[in-house]
Amino acid sequence: MAALPEQTEDALTLGIQGWLLPVQQNTVSDLLRLLSDWPASMQLCLELLELECPLDLLDQALFHPSRATFQGRPMLLVRPDGEFPVAVLDHLGLHQVAVFGPCAKKEFCGLAGWIPPADSNGLLNYAWFLKRAHFRGAHPDLLLPAVRALDLDQMDAFVAADAEMYQAWLQLESAWSALQVNGEEDATVLIDSWVGHQRWWGPEQTSSTTTCQPQNLRERSDSERQWGVMHPSHLAIAIHGFYLDRMASILQQLPPGGDQEGWPPLDLYVSTPSHQLATAAECIRRLNWPRVRVFGVPNRGRDFAPFVLHLLPAILEVGHGCVLKLHTKASTHMNFGGAWAYHMESSLLSPALFEHFQESDELGVVTPQGTLLPMSLNLADNVAWMQHLAALNSVPTSSLLGCHFPAGSMFFAKTDALLPLLNFDLSLDDFEPEAGQVDGTLAHALERWTGVAVESRGYRQAHAPGDASLVPDFGFRHALRTVPKIQAPAKALPLYQEPGDFEPFQIQAQELCDQGFTVVDLGHDRIAALAERIKTDLGENFDLVAWRAQGGEGDLRLQDAWRNSSAVRELALLPELQQLLRCCWGREPFAFQTLNFPVGTQQHIHSDAVHFHTEPPGFMCGIWVALEPIHPHAGPLEYLPGSHRLPYLQCRDVGVLQQPGVTPDQRIFHNRWTEAEHRYGLERQQFTPQLGQALIWSANLIHGGSAVIDPARTRWSQVTHYFFEGCSYYTPLLSDWPDGDVAWRQPLNIARDNSPAEVDR
Repeated sequence: MAALPEQTEDALTLGIQGWLLPVQQNTVSDLLRLLSDWPASMQLCLELLELECPLDLLDQALFHPSRATFQGRPMLLVRPDGEFPVAVLDHLGLHQVAVFGPCAKKEFCGLAGWIPPADSNGLLNYAWFLKRAHFRGAHPDLLLPAVRALDLDQMDAFVAADAEMYQAWLQLESAWSALQVNGEEDATVLIDSWVGHQRWWGPEQTSSTTTCQPQNLRERSDSERQWGVMHPSHLAIAIHGFYLDRMASILQQLPPGGDQEGWPPLDLYVSTPSHQLATAAECIRRLNWPRVRVFGVPNRGRDFAPFVLHLLPAILEVGHGCVLKLHTKASTHMNFGGAWAYHMESSLLSPALFEHFQESDELGVVTPQGTLLPMSLNLADNVAWMQHLAALNSVPTSSLLGCHFPAGSMFFAKTDALLPLLNFDLSLDDFEPEAGQVDGTLAHALERWTGVAVESRGYRQAHAPGDASLVPDFGFRHALRTVPKIQAPAKALPLYQEPGDFEPFQIQAQELCDQGFTVVDLGHDRIAALAERIKTDLGENFDLVAWRAQGGEGDLRLQDAWRNSSAVRELALLPELQQLLRCCWGREPFAFQTLNFPVGTQQHIHSDAVHFHTEPPGFMCGIWVALEPIHPHAGPLEYLPGSHRLPYLQCRDVGVLQQPGVTPDQRIFHNRWTEAEHRYGLERQQFTPQLGQALIWSANLIHGGSAVIDPARTRWSQVTHYFFEGCSYYTPLLSDWPDGDVAWRQPLNIARDNSPAEVDR
């Protein structure tokens, strides 16, 4: 506290509005001295951590000219171990003070956010805190949200903690708080701690939300095509056809014009970029749709600008009671965005679902399973537009927090429920020009306002049946509160030959058996030194500038760099890794291949067993070593625990016959692996390790590379593949498994073969 006055100027630079001061027996005298010379530029708020508190100190703080206020009353936070003392409450006068505490009681105005302490059984997952904030939704009590910025001493108790995650968390809580108090000045977030905040928040981050600016560029609809006579009793199908092949695929799943296969009569309304209007109309004619209206529109505002400016008004003009809204979603910025689009389409293209929806008077919208999400999700990017739309409709922003919205903007809807979407009198000029935005635009805000509109009309929203696991992991949805602590580094010890005796690697052996992988720590300083040598040796092989210019497309990897880099070879042959493999597999391991990566691969999930197979099965493994801390946005390794127990695949299992001289790639198995993931409920997990941590996986574990969200981030890592002596080795992609006694190919042994001579492997 003695240094507090000197910190005030720095705090104001970083956007801090006030100091929260702890009141304990050992701080009372310091607080009294501070109050006598408190800086006018900084607000003051007390937090009572103990039951005993001098009343004169409370009086000085609560009625100080710089006191922090909430709704016009001085603010006080309490966190006592027992009941809050009645004498203090009587002294304060509840009508004069806004009191916040860790639990809701009648004498409290509301709750103060509280960060759980470190867990003795594992490491706290920083992403779990973001998950909790993303999915909070409305809160039954007034809530002052809290965030935690870690200082160096706290880092060992957390995983996945870094400045970018903290900034996202603080911005999200700031947006949530702003909506809760309808944009008033006392939208507050509690920050723990000042030292951590200085580490992870700079002056350039002080503006925490996006802004909404009406645009001035002028673009107009080209023209339209129409044939057939629409009828109000028909179901309206509204499609934004940006990708015409996807539009054709959707339409082929519906009977043209309906009135068959369980569907009612269907009238089709389509929007498409102006330059492909004629092509789109011709495509629809070839599919024999009898009643169609096609609008040529500028490529602006994604699917929602055409919907609110053209399709929905045209549908209401005819008088349709229900609409099925679809679009040719690709979500190229996300891994498996196509699978998500397929999930939404297949969920909604059901006549039975429409019949159920139409018969329900209370349902206003039905969305695909897993896509009806709370407004608090990813709120920071959208809060400015949501406040703007709320002001246009004279809606208190606090009411928005209790709403849900149809993420992905595909749904069945009663047209009456969507009328508020037309209250804004929007024009094309209000929508941002297309620039590859993935969130935060007016179109994304209108997607969210759909839920507000439906509920304001007295309707209810609901999910359709389906598989929610196909929905992307928005808001760290699958993050666990704690994760197991990393085990101590493996040590080179004598081999134990007794069957079933895996000491000193009992834990690793059990995890490999149960989950198909285990994690070890090879030591920060040691691997850091190797990493620097590897980056120096291999850096010129990777054109990161070109890779980023292409939007992160392409797979940068270097195979068998051990031939030219002694550091790569040294990492592949670490004695303690050899000892762990020897103990867990019971045979002598040898490295036969290295792969080095500067960035994420974004590789489809796969099993190495289709590339490297052994008899007996399973005597192959891989080790992935982090050569730097791996950020969640850098495309970390992902894997499906337990998938190593699935049957081994070969080409004949997916109907592919071998041909001489032809080597298929692993794409022939992609559908089988994706199907297995969802059929057996396998949960995809990401590996975001610190430098020096390594993941060891069994031959058949399904794994891959997650999407690179930020191409500016690197993901330096090394993979080494190992076989074991006394086995036969085979490549299933080259040909089907042979029958009888054959001589299989002998793989390269990195420890033995030091020359670049040609080796049949």
